[in-house]
Amino acid sequence: MSSLRKIRSARANGALSRGPVTPEGLARSSQNALKHGLASRCIVLGNESESEFQQLRQAYLLRFNPQTEIEADLVEQLVAARWRMERTWVIETALLDLEMAQQQENIEKQFEAIDEETRTALAFRSLCDGSRTLAMLSRYEARYRRATERILKSLRLRQGRGRQENEKLQNEKVQNEPNHP
Repeated sequence: MSSLRKIRSARANGALSRGPVTPEGLARSSQNALKHGLASRCIVLGNESESEFQQLRQAYLLRFNPQTEIEADLVEQLVAARWRMERTWVIETALLDLEMAQQQENIEKQFEAIDEETRTALAFRSLCDGSRTLAMLSRYEARYRRATERILKSLRLRQGRGRQENEKLQNEKVQNEPNHP
């Protein structure tokens, strides 16, 4: 069994590490939290890019560098919320484009000339008046944005607490060690 002194020494040394710095080391380290591909299969639709999802995931893993299972779970939730929020943007854009295309013939009959902003406004009004789709998309986007903010806050709190505990351990004097000026 390790002595308390060895345990504290190992923790103090580990706290000094800033992790991998080479591109190879960063790439290897980013895979630490990867256990399976279930999350992407549940989140990425068949018509969406699996590789773009994985790039987003890798960027978040590198940015937040989760050190515990809980932190890794929070990062996964963050990636999922972000991916879904971006999906709402794509759907909203597609709905407006589709509505403008469907209105094209009527617009040409009603107007001699029309700018793109007005075409977009007409499509928006039509979607708002005739359907709850845009309102629902707005609700979903707000939901994913709140989830992202909540997860980020929790992740920062956890990671900040971990750093504080490491700093406290480094500053703590270990018994039987000499006092150095």
